Amino acid sequence: MLSARKRIIIYRDLLLPPSETFIKYQTGALKKYEPFFFGSRVQQGIKLDRQKTFLLNNGTMAGRFREALYKLFGYAPSMVQEIQKLTPCLSHVHMGKDATLYLPVHHKLNIPLAVTFHGTDATTTDEWKKEQNRITYKIYLRKRTDLIRSADLFIAVSRSVHQGLLRQGYPEEKIFVHYIGIDLNMFSPDSAVEREPTVLFVSRLEEFKGCQYVIEAVSALQKKNPEIQLVVIGDGPYRSSLEEQAAAQQTNCRFLGMQPHTTVREWMNKARVLSVPSEREGMPTFVQEAMAMGLPMALFSIPATREALGEELKECLVEEKNVQQLTELLSAFFQHTALWEKISALGRERVQHRFNLEKQTALLEEKYALLISKAAGRKVSI
Repeated sequence: MLSARKRIIIYRDLLLPPSETFIKYQTGALKKYEPFFFGSRVQQGIKLDRQKTFLLNNGTMAGRFREALYKLFGYAPSMVQEIQKLTPCLSHVHMGKDATLYLPVHHKLNIPLAVTFHGTDATTTDEWKKEQNRITYKIYLRKRTDLIRSADLFIAVSRSVHQGLLRQGYPEEKIFVHYIGIDLNMFSPDSAVEREPTVLFVSRLEEFKGCQYVIEAVSALQKKNPEIQLVVIGDGPYRSSLEEQAAAQQTNCRFLGMQPHTTVREWMNKARVLSVPSEREGMPTFVQEAMAMGLPMALFSIPATREALGEELKECLVEEKNVQQLTELLSAFFQHTALWEKISALGRERVQHRFNLEKQTALLEEKYALLISKAAGRKVSI
């Protein structure tokens, strides 16, 4: 008879933004550990098992008061009590700023703490964080030293995130570079589906994500090839500006807003090329998904995309903010079938080798076991 899985806490302040499918996929791939989700409040996006989810703020006035006490003073006795009832063996927090929020709770538990940094917290400067004027960043900067001392493991989703953590003073011996990976059974191309003359953009609509450059490039392409269209999946504060740009440049562009991953998968299976020329990333999930779907990409050459694509797929990269190079690369993928087929095959091969969710999650579980074992040794030695 199989033994029961050990319980762990998964903490994210907002449960769970639509762009963070990687958290759900990773927890869903756990075999030896049973995850329970904790956070301040729900974020309309990814649905979680209600029986395994605890929120401080349930939308009532009392809930808002509990969240305020927690964020202002670190006071969350109900969260501590619910966690203690579960008798978990480890807490895993996603995002550095969320980890500093969680610290007062962690200090009342006697279990290891692992924190995954996905990008912004690690790769931006303290000056940038101060400019955001957000309470979560203020708390992060104030409590970072405590986090560095208190947490047992810092998980960096890429080498660039690793370097960002080192610059902020995180100790090398506590950092583990780990790719989350994707489900290769879920993201697998259907060769029976015919590719359409479509450039696909899939990401949150923030200025740094670069959709404005794709619109400009596709607009130039459409002057010679009017059948080409741009499909934009995602939403965000920059959407209205992008829609105005597309209208002004008379770009054949469809804004679909947020879409479920089944729809994203369908578009990745029928588009000709993906272009998300972001200027800042941790380890872009959309790159891994596109590779799995055999979909070539046109991206800016930044550390995270270079790491994700490797030397074999460097042809997918152009200089940052160079619209002419971006246009030429997009055009090449439409004009040269041999190039398209080569990149498509290389992408699928690379993702199978480096970004297999099942294999990567098994490595994570090994880290969990090591942390739990060390914690047990500390308890015995006291």
